[in-house]
Amino acid sequence: MAHRRIRLQCDRDHVPPLEALLEGAGCVGLSMSAAAGEPPALEAGGAGRRTAAPDWHRVELSALFSADTEIDPVMALLHETGLAQRCRSDVLTDADWQGAVRERTRALSIAGRLWIVPGNCRPPAGASGENMLRLDPGLAFGSGEHPTTQLCLEWLVGLGQPPGCLVDYGCGSGVLALTAARLGSARVIAVDSDPFALDASRENALANALPIEIECRSPQEAPSGAVADAVIANILPGALIELRAVLLDLLKPGGRLALSGILAGQADRLLSAYGDAVDFAAPIERDGWLLLHGSKR
Repeated sequence: MAHRRIRLQCDRDHVPPLEALLEGAGCVGLSMSAAAGEPPALEAGGAGRRTAAPDWHRVELSALFSADTEIDPVMALLHETGLAQRCRSDVLTDADWQGAVRERTRALSIAGRLWIVPGNCRPPAGASGENMLRLDPGLAFGSGEHPTTQLCLEWLVGLGQPPGCLVDYGCGSGVLALTAARLGSARVIAVDSDPFALDASRENALANALPIEIECRSPQEAPSGAVADAVIANILPGALIELRAVLLDLLKPGGRLALSGILAGQADRLLSAYGDAVDFAAPIERDGWLLLHGSKR
């Protein structure tokens, strides 16, 4: 399934309003990188780990839309804001998507406890079945490299004791669900509205010979009631707000909630939406993206 893509450059301070515009226009995936001439993020301590967020003044946004999206009206809205420069659009085919994923993926070390290894990469020294996951995103989002995914992975690893039951809502490739299963969760439920994501999650689960079977479900098939000791959702902010009741209903009292896919300027919206039901700890930040986490009251 092909996607339409819009790429643009803007000042970093203008990212939140542009992200909100793109999300409102139907964006299904958003990434941010340094614009030409900006310094790269600093690497330290292993693949995929950052010492701090880069001090980018100019960034490039890449937004994905479904193939049937009318792009011209979205481009017109972007131009009307006066905030976006070098706007251009193209079509990203399945082959383009899979090729781009294969080109940019590399083995990632997560907090020194777990390796995420793409299917086309040789496992690094020290990576074995018990501390490694093989991952092929296929046509789904989630190679493990995006800052929001890394925030979620490190949060999961940092829990110490794996949650008895975890729900990964908006599972994409299944990387977070697979990680929970590898770490020792007794039950893991991966939920996504995209059938390609559910297919990728199932295939990745089979490829890793996990100790439990991951339950891959559409939102309509997701369990009802408070079944989860932890719920993690790495999706767009608007969807996080829309799904507030769903995510909280899945979570047991005292259960852990982790929300990502959030830019620094969007945190207040999420904290306001969830604050009456969740005791939040300090946000965790990476490259301008946040993970909000806390416990359900």
